Amino acid sequence: MTVRIPPSGNGMQSKVFNIDFRETAPSLANQSMFPPHSNLSQFGGLAVAVPGEIMGLSTAHRLWGSLPWEDLFEPVVELAEASQVGPEFARRMPWFAPLLLGEEEWSSVFAPEGKLLTENDTIHRPAYAESLRTIAREGPSAFYNGSITRSLVNKIQSKGGIVTLEDFSNYTVNVTPALEGTFRGNKIYTTQAPTSGPVLLHMLNLVEMYDEEDSDSVLDAHRFVEIQKFGFAARCVNLTRPDNFQV
Repeated sequence: MTVRIPPSGNGMQSKVFNIDFRETAPSLANQSMFPPHSNLSQFGGLAVAVPGEIMGLSTAHRLWGSLPWEDLFEPVVELAEASQVGPEFARRMPWFAPLLLGEEEWSSVFAPEGKLLTENDTIHRPAYAESLRTIAREGPSAFYNGSITRSLVNKIQSKGGIVTLEDFSNYTVNVTPALEGTFRGNKIYTTQAPTSGPVLLHMLNLVEMYDEEDSDSVLDAHRFVEIQKFGFAARCVNLTRPDNFQV
């Protein structure tokens, strides 16, 4: 999350911060945990890392929020209790039919009568709503070191995951100044590595090398494609978490 704090007075500059609340790998993660040609990095317990969203949003609220924490949950709790299936969600659900129909935790929500919900059906997620109420009432500690942590860890481990209670309780977020760059006279604030923020600045700096006059030309389209290729290749090779870098 990139947060801009407006200037506090005339002649003052904005302050811009990053809150890094990416998920983190379990402490037992290792290079051989995902066998070749498997989908274990996408489905099942091994695909689960320690989620950071609750802690990240809590940090933003603690530093800059004004409304009561509990009040922020009311709209999403209502949606979890009952909401309509939209067209895009209805279109995508069949893609995951084996999972949604084959697992009780999912089928009870997405196929309560033995077949997948369709557009405009009402979806009920009572367990999710209750989890949100608990976090609203007890704060983020309920998720990371409290009343619902053990149930989360037990479920993950029952599906083959290696996340532990300690992984949850040790989770932290980092608040740092935002990464700053420029593009044709404008300031750009974006996120630090290992996100694509540095890649974005890298690509914008390459775009700056060319004139804007022929922006609709085939040549410029080719240049833009090549710039993206170089940018994302650099991401794959050169970007990592600065605090986790090892040679």
